[in-house]
Amino acid sequence: MIARFGTYNLLEGGIDKDGSEHRRMSQIAILGPLDIDVLSLSEVKGLDKDDWRRLYELTDTLKMILLGLAPSQRHNGDGSPNYTALLVRPDTVQIKSCNPRMGSGAFHHGAIRALLCVKGVDYRVFATHLSWTDGAERLAESRWFTDYAKGSTVAMGDFNEDSPTAPQPDWSKIPQELHSRYRLVRDDGSYGDADRRAMGNLLSAGYVDPCAHLGQKAEPTTGHYYENEKAPQNLDHILVGDAAKRRIRRYWSPKDDVTEKASDHLPRLLDLSHACGNSH
Repeated sequence: MIARFGTYNLLEGGIDKDGSEHRRMSQIAILGPLDIDVLSLSEVKGLDKDDWRRLYELTDTLKMILLGLAPSQRHNGDGSPNYTALLVRPDTVQIKSCNPRMGSGAFHHGAIRALLCVKGVDYRVFATHLSWTDGAERLAESRWFTDYAKGSTVAMGDFNEDSPTAPQPDWSKIPQELHSRYRLVRDDGSYGDADRRAMGNLLSAGYVDPCAHLGQKAEPTTGHYYENEKAPQNLDHILVGDAAKRRIRRYWSPKDDVTEKASDHLPRLLDLSHACGNSH
């Protein structure tokens, strides 16, 4: 039996500045056939209008329910509020607990913590969107998840940074004014290499990167959308607690013309095998 987890950054909720919802409809079409059991969504933005009609259109199509919704705690004051959402498939997931405001005030965006029984196996699940502003803030946010690194845990979302062992991006392909988001800022204000301390912290605590576990090359989830930011990076992750690492079976991102136009991030999917039930 396979349990499928997914994470997807919707980029402004799939709604363009001119009001077009073509991307939003594409996102629904992309997610529909994937049969995801537990889904983390970042940038759930603009879907709160009309009493959340658009969000419930998504959940109904996916045959999922909304478990938690965490509003971003800091924003620039422009546009609609930004949210992180956690969705589950009620046919395959038993909800034991959920805290949609984990670490209230400690996150730029937010984090949701849930205890779920997914196809007969218990998981502590985290859905989050780590800060876009800088690596130091992401590192501080990552500390909220390290206590659970050795358990039957799944931590997923847009982490806004690549794995520590990934090659350095071609910085010439990223606008200079955006470098401080991704690079270590030295004491004198100059830039160093990519700041990946949050990911390094999570992995050092005991979380397992499915790419490393499976011995496969990490696929970039960004770098395909913006003409002025063509540096591929793997910023979206589904990490697994050490106790559940033997269940890892498949880890991938659907990539084609449709997914590359639907958002600046590709979806990320993880399959865990439950052949041994709750045993490790």
